Amino acid sequence: ASFQGAAYGAAVPDLVEPDLIDRANGLIQLGPAASMVLGPAGASLLFAGAGIGAVLAVDLVSFLVAVATLVSVRFRSRPIAADDDDRSIATAARWVMREGRPFAWLIGFAAVANLVLGVFSVVVLGLAADLGGAARAGWPATAGGATMGAATLVIGRRGLPARRVRALAMGSMWFGAFVAAAGLRSSFVLLLVGIALAFAAVPVVQTAMNTLFNEGVPRAMQGRVIGLRGAVGAGTGPLGSLIAGPSAVWSATGALLVTGGVLIVLGAAMVGSQTLAALDAGTTPEPTAP
Repeated sequence: ASFQGAAYGAAVPDLVEPDLIDRANGLIQLGPAASMVLGPAGASLLFAGAGIGAVLAVDLVSFLVAVATLVSVRFRSRPIAADDDDRSIATAARWVMREGRPFAWLIGFAAVANLVLGVFSVVVLGLAADLGGAARAGWPATAGGATMGAATLVIGRRGLPARRVRALAMGSMWFGAFVAAAGLRSSFVLLLVGIALAFAAVPVVQTAMNTLFNEGVPRAMQGRVIGLRGAVGAGTGPLGSLIAGPSAVWSATGALLVTGGVLIVLGAAMVGSQTLAALDAGTTPEPTAP
């Protein structure tokens, strides 16, 4: 999955024109959104009607369809690396810490955000079950997937604002603010609405992040730099899930949502300002819409 994610992110500029990169990255978010809405409901109905074998069979067929689709895609020519680029991950890491300093801030923010999201993934499910019962425990995730899908379609149609960093920062702050609001009171309705509104910002954040890397990182290095971002995030996400249980014992689950939401708001504001400062210092040209 780590290899696939890096290759998938780096492949976008090979498949679409430069002025369509943000829209393409936006439409990619439709997959996760659809899986959040249709996956649990479809699997439940299929399992109830035909058993686990049918669920596994559909999963296998969907995988084969995905592979066949990927094989049919034709990519452009492979980008040529610079003379001093030995195509190693170490070279990509050095570029991030030197010429690509803004991307170091973005990778760090992604790591912290994934840590908090790891906590959210456990806390929201448990809180929804406590407030709405086991039968409605999945409603917040389904509502979040629906708003994600709607936002994805808007981005696919209209694209992102030209200032990608500001879009990422504002989207992250929106997400954090509504997650914090969802935990203010022990109310299932408040949790449902807060999570739904928060997840409307997820496609904006993901699209802005992916587009920044597509437009700002040298083409021959994108797979490695995106892979580095994914590796850092993949390590912090499970850690967040691991600490969610003990944290819920020590404090109220609603308080965890408020704390995590506030941390994301503050982190987005800091990373947005630091990234813009690094761009203003001329370390990397600011990626903007063509």
